[in-house]
Amino acid sequence: MALNIIGTQALKITLLWMCFFSMGSVDAQDANRQKVTEEKVLVAALDQMHQIYYINGQRQLYKLVPAQNRNYLYTDLFVDRQTVMFVQNALKILLYKKDIGALVTLDSRLNMTGKINLFDLGYYDVTTLATANDNQSIWLFDKASQQLVRLDQQYKQTFISPVMPQQIGFDLNPVYITETEGKVYLVDYEKGVFIFDNFGNFFRQIPLPGIRKIWVFGSRILYYQDDQIWQYDLLLMEKAALANLPGYKDIYLSKEFILGLTNDGDLYTIPWPKKP
Repeated sequence: MALNIIGTQALKITLLWMCFFSMGSVDAQDANRQKVTEEKVLVAALDQMHQIYYINGQRQLYKLVPAQNRNYLYTDLFVDRQTVMFVQNALKILLYKKDIGALVTLDSRLNMTGKINLFDLGYYDVTTLATANDNQSIWLFDKASQQLVRLDQQYKQTFISPVMPQQIGFDLNPVYITETEGKVYLVDYEKGVFIFDNFGNFFRQIPLPGIRKIWVFGSRILYYQDDQIWQYDLLLMEKAALANLPGYKDIYLSKEFILGLTNDGDLYTIPWPKKP
């Protein structure tokens, strides 16, 4: 269930956020980064509304909403370090455990709205998922069948692509999906970024191997690689480094700030040296 958290933990989080938003723009390597929580974080995420999500060691999922001075909590034995969060759409949060095929959907207050096992639906090797732009459907990629699939709210299949070898000439192993402005982006760690229209027709390949997720801001793709945040311009087909940011296990981006998770489980907000 979802709960409004009141007490010491919420007060600490609120004070940290107030401190962060009172700062001016500083270099991304500056010591002015702010710790989000004193808890050790296993998994984190950041949505486009600049709301932070994290899973701690007590199988608790927190959502921090500083604009409303409110935090939410979801607890379940399902939640642990193997749980992958997909928060591209703040209205429909996806929690997924690949090893057992379990998928949970949550609303913006972290109330559970659905639970399904993808194995039962015939999808035996789903490597990644995302909420579609309609706020209702779910995109998934089934590696076993090599197809991009869209499910409706009742988990009924509303679209399935041709197999990838027929479309692009080889297999894909996507680790990330996102949909924006009528395009679906698949990120393959070894092969780069593949762009489809929202009917699943292949459009373009971007040669960016070695990345695990992207953020699309208009005609630009941002990603984290080799301790740096990079920008790839889809029009000029050029890439450039935006910020040097060493020492992080993972990075999450919004237009307002950077969220960084260290190998020790410390979670920080980091101001952009220059907002993208």
